Amino acid sequence: MTPEKQQEIFEDRYASKLGLSYSEWLETAPETEDQAYDKLKEIDEELKQIMEALSAGSANSETLEDERDRLKLEYDLIEEMFGLELHDR
Repeated sequence: MTPEKQQEIFEDRYASKLGLSYSEWLETAPETEDQAYDKLKEIDEELKQIMEALSAGSANSETLEDERDRLKLEYDLIEEMFGLELHDR
């Protein structure tokens, strides 16, 4: 996917929801497929921890739900940008 197409997808689908510009996202975005897989694993672990905290009835559930939603968006974005899924590996 071309960088222009990536930017278009980001701005159309993710920028407003993540509250980031494309250039801000690029500062921490994975650059290679291996980095993308590593980031997906990291996000997956964070999501598991959040789900465990929510299941335990955490007092700050609204904050956790917001973080969960943000992580899911970032996960979807990485999958789309790199055309992969964590379980493809």
